[in-house]
Amino acid sequence: MTHRKWGRLSATQKVDLWSRWKAGKSFHEIGRALGKDHVVIHFLLARRGGMTPAARRRSLRTLTLAEREDISRGIAGGSSLRDIAKHLQRAVSTVSREVARHGGRPQYRANDADQQAWNSALRPKICLLGRGRARFDSTVYPELVCVNRRSGPSAASSHRERFRAEPVEGLIEAGQCRVKAQTG
Repeated sequence: MTHRKWGRLSATQKVDLWSRWKAGKSFHEIGRALGKDHVVIHFLLARRGGMTPAARRRSLRTLTLAEREDISRGIAGGSSLRDIAKHLQRAVSTVSREVARHGGRPQYRANDADQQAWNSALRPKICLLGRGRARFDSTVYPELVCVNRRSGPSAASSHRERFRAEPVEGLIEAGQCRVKAQTG
């Protein structure tokens, strides 16, 4: 048996994999054609339940690459965000959030912003608790153990800044938000 790399499949290889699968080819035949072991092919097909994944496409509401390039050109030309939004026939808040999300006026690049938006649209997402960046007030989420982070006179002034969620060990596993019910 020859050892083959377990590297990822390219986009063309994925299309070829699914077309061969639909044509009724076996795992071994598909693996030989793609240079992968039949176990890898089985794993990839089983992950999707043997069903061809739907082609990724953007929502009509999202900004297109052409609109992002117009935003970039407007920023480079010194236009205000309001003027850029008017030209694109979009809400000012949409353009403002887009620019802020991707580095602000000095760092905004259309291609980078488009690629980042495409990548961030992938599913499934890891919930905020799984990322460890969420902040909660203990009165709103009593099932979380919150630790008071206030220390000294220069500490945070609002109640939301004083408390940071400290999940009890074992409650949040592998990025999944599973919180035990509070007992007692």
